[in-house]
Amino acid sequence: MTIFNPTKFVTRSLMGAVGLSAIALFGVAESAKAVDIQLGTDYFESPAGGSSFLFDLNMNGEIDLPDEVVPLQGLPIEPRFLENTSIDTVVQRLEDCTFVGGECLISIEMTQLSLETIEPVTINGFEYDVFTTLDPDQKTTGKMLIRDDGTFDSFLEVFYKAEFTAINDDAPEIDDFFDSFQQVDPTNMIPANATGALVQLNSEWGHTPIPGITDLVYARDPQLANCHGDIDLLTCASNDFFAVGSVPHEKGSPTFPEGHTTVTSDDGIVANIPTIPEPSTTLGLLFLGL
Repeated sequence: MTIFNPTKFVTRSLMGAVGLSAIALFGVAESAKAVDIQLGTDYFESPAGGSSFLFDLNMNGEIDLPDEVVPLQGLPIEPRFLENTSIDTVVQRLEDCTFVGGECLISIEMTQLSLETIEPVTINGFEYDVFTTLDPDQKTTGKMLIRDDGTFDSFLEVFYKAEFTAINDDAPEIDDFFDSFQQVDPTNMIPANATGALVQLNSEWGHTPIPGITDLVYARDPQLANCHGDIDLLTCASNDFFAVGSVPHEKGSPTFPEGHTTVTSDDGIVANIPTIPEPSTTLGLLFLGL
């Protein structure tokens, strides 16, 4: 097992974390009641083909992007430092969860996203690799409804940036473009003005990671951790949260087949974030053997 000891941690748009006031779905919890799930961050990877975007924009009337669904796969974040992990998606749970009536509703923010096309995209006879990250100027936020039966729903209003890298030497350059998922989902979690929502329903969660498999991130700032226990003993808190199995965020309509499916990162990595990060810092890591 390898321990990463980062001195700084990236928070892009995706990515700056902003604390939001607690929201109770069915009423205000008593102050004396213990927190059932503490706030934190979930670290995911995106299996090949589990995500797809529909690139259908016309680039200033000069280049027509293919009106087709393009399958994507995860591109590990900061691969120069995270050579042994597959983390490509980071979602922060911005509030503690205290169950009221068996449920709680909390605010979430996707703070990092890194996807790439599995195969090159052909545009006007030229091939391009496409890399997808978050729009740095618009936050990707949403809600998570967690139930005490071990299931949860969530939605994210995703604003993304697509970068095209030409494979052919003589291919014309395509400027980056920004877009969002253009569908409003009817579920009650989603505000009426949400224009780019991806939704997942009834995924599973538990308090316990899989020993030696689930990536564990400890941090002095509890917001950045997914494990709030003792790093020396590799234990987590009894009220930590870990997604179980796949978490498929979808458009929910055959007309809009786009989506982003993730699974909890499972490289058996243990990371320690000892300092509270400053906005827009760079993720630096020191490798230590365990």
